[in-house]
Order: sequence, then structure tokens, then C-alpha cells
Amino acid sequence: MKIEILEYIDDPRNMRKGLVDIKVIHNEEKWEIFRGLAYFEKEQRKWLTFPNTKREDKWVPYYERCPEVSKDILPLTLKALEEYLSQNKWC
Repeated sequence: MKIEILEYIDDPRNMRKGLVDIKVIHNEEKWEIFRGLAYFEKEQRKWLTFPNTKREDKWVPYYERCPEVSKDILPLTLKALEEYLSQNKWC
């Protein structure tokens, strides 16, 4: 699996630093694009979240994935994003 950063939008709001669009490449024929992942930072901790929407009084994800896939995508995305930001002088 490979992660490609398609776009990063600097949009700081409290702990949120920006929004990122990614392409998850599983192989030459299979890929997925996710838009609007939120990138957060607090002290030494950094994390990403998939977009959510509010239904009645509950927040629900736009994308629901099996935990095994999500746990692989988010750390790889964070690593790719850190490389992208350092190369593009965002931070």
C-alpha cells in the first residue's frame, strides 16, 4: 500500500492544523481517494481523522472502513504528510 498526498490546505483551528486529500494505492489497478482528512497537532502528538457529519445529535463518519484497513492507512498517511510538509516548507 502506498499513500500519495494530493492536496494539503493549511486551515488552523485550535488543534487542527489543516485538511488533506490522499490517494491510497493498493496496486496498479486498485486505488481510493479520500478528501478532507483533518490533521491535528497538540504538543508532541500528531494525528489524522476521517471526515464526519452530524446526524441528529450524533457524529458519524463519511467513510466506514474495517478497523484493520483504517489502522494501516492513517499511520502511513501521517508519515507521507510529514514528508510532504517538510519538502514544501509548511512547518
